[in-house]
Amino acid sequence: MDTRSTRGITISSYSRPHQRRGGTCIMVKKDLVCKPIPNLVTPIVYDFEYCAIEIITLNVFVICIYRTPNSNFSLFLKYLNAILMRLTKRNKNNIILCGDWNIDALKRSNNFKELECILQNYNITNHIIKPTRQSSCIDLIASDIPNVQPQIHTLGLSDHETGQSISFNGYVDTDRCRKQFWFQMKRDLSQDNIEKFMSCISSLSFSEIYDSNDTDIAFNHFHDTLCLFYNLCFPTLKVKITSKPPKSKWITKGIKRCCVRKRSMYLKYKLLNSNKNQNLKNYKKYTSILRRCILHAQKIDNTRYILQSNNKCKAAWDIIKKNSTDVDNNVEITKQADGLPDGKQSPPTRNFQNSRGVTSSVKSVIKIRKGVIGPPGTSLIQRKRSFTSVFCEVVVSLRSSRPIRVKAWLSYT
Repeated sequence: MDTRSTRGITISSYSRPHQRRGGTCIMVKKDLVCKPIPNLVTPIVYDFEYCAIEIITLNVFVICIYRTPNSNFSLFLKYLNAILMRLTKRNKNNIILCGDWNIDALKRSNNFKELECILQNYNITNHIIKPTRQSSCIDLIASDIPNVQPQIHTLGLSDHETGQSISFNGYVDTDRCRKQFWFQMKRDLSQDNIEKFMSCISSLSFSEIYDSNDTDIAFNHFHDTLCLFYNLCFPTLKVKITSKPPKSKWITKGIKRCCVRKRSMYLKYKLLNSNKNQNLKNYKKYTSILRRCILHAQKIDNTRYILQSNNKCKAAWDIIKKNSTDVDNNVEITKQADGLPDGKQSPPTRNFQNSRGVTSSVKSVIKIRKGVIGPPGTSLIQRKRSFTSVFCEVVVSLRSSRPIRVKAWLSYT
């Protein structure tokens, strides 16, 4: 199992070692204290793929399981029983089981009766009794929590077409969830500190380690030296964490209603056999119009944010960092921008989200002010290294007082 945190969410997941598809994932908001539960059983590809966490704040175990349609059902029941036995022996926390088990709860087959028998041994009940994929109920949520209210949500986001949820009243044993914000200590892993750490380590000779004949003494000396420079170069900072992330102002009620309309058109095309081609044509046309509306709303919101900000340069960089991806794709230059000098190529394009909205915002910055743009205390090389998108290069080029050909660069984003 793999556990990581990103954008206010803790993710625990299991992926197949040598295949792209399959696996399970559990996502928990960071204001809920949780931890992974390792070594319950060994996951088996196709038969029993799972991940498990304990939500300490709610006193709940959550296990997400995936089973392929033609896998070994007896092995699935064996591992499920082993997990439940270990969890019930550990403490008295409630248990929630969920996932795509490919066992139809509506047919009352022998397989489902065996599954139901094992669940009843641990006082666990299946809460999903309505179709989740066409006319079958194979996505299940089961728990030993009383007075649970299950719900089926028509999403139209995958071939299963629906999402499932349960609601229940639980006791929270910590005040952390009721706070609007709290503070955490985190390491300052900035680019400057990383270069400082690398410079310090490269200047060491480690002669005492090589000259030592005792492995334990050599390791302890290396460990102490490494920890010393690590603590010096990466100090801890007090960071404010908010329980509710700020909402995007461009997501209006009209856009939400349009998204609901788009999903209903997708389901109409997917489920109805009549007028398939016409329904698909209407869905694609509506999707294209909605995409243009969203990009226009993002452009208006980004421009308003820059105009209302006291530091417009910093506001532009905030928008760029918010919309730029973390991993660079392979660079491929396919065209040469019109208006550039002969022999010079246009800047390489990068993977960039919501490019049109950010492009318009950068144009607004260019009209408002031509000055030094970038995080305070960083050099031009560091800014180019940190943010390599074409928009960042356009903004950084404002340092020069000579005219720049912004339109030629922005036309190939």
